[in-house]
Amino acid sequence: IVIAPMCQYSATEQGEVTYWHEQQWANYALSGAGLCVVEATAVQPEGRISYADLGLWNDTQRDQIKTLLTKVKTLSPMPFAIQLAHAGRKASTDKPWDGKGQFSPNQEHGWQTVSASDIPFNDHDHAPQELSKNGIQKIIQDFSDAAIRAVDAGFDLIEL
Repeated sequence: IVIAPMCQYSATEQGEVTYWHEQQWANYALSGAGLCVVEATAVQPEGRISYADLGLWNDTQRDQIKTLLTKVKTLSPMPFAIQLAHAGRKASTDKPWDGKGQFSPNQEHGWQTVSASDIPFNDHDHAPQELSKNGIQKIIQDFSDAAIRAVDAGFDLIEL
């Protein structure tokens, strides 16, 4: 049995873990499952689905996750995986239960989304900025950097 990644929308606005993650991950560790894949974790701030998504784009986030994962792994031998993600044109949204959809860049909690094209996900969404080759390379590098941080934090598996 694998616990699939489920977005929790419970991180700080800086993409850092909270008490919610501590309780949730401990519950997963004690569940009896064979593997837990934690929620989609953004490789850069602009790649978050929402302003409340977990991130792994800096060392502070890595260190906090490492502390939490070390504690949780004392409860169970269950391996933990992380799903590294970039939301692209689906980014900059509200928490699903608040139902406001995508925020425009000039709204509180909003930012300019990026994608391989400037086509919005939905007709009512703000158009993403089309990525240049350099922009694409930056995101690739951010995935690489986040993967290294994930290993350093103690994850047993990385899902891209």
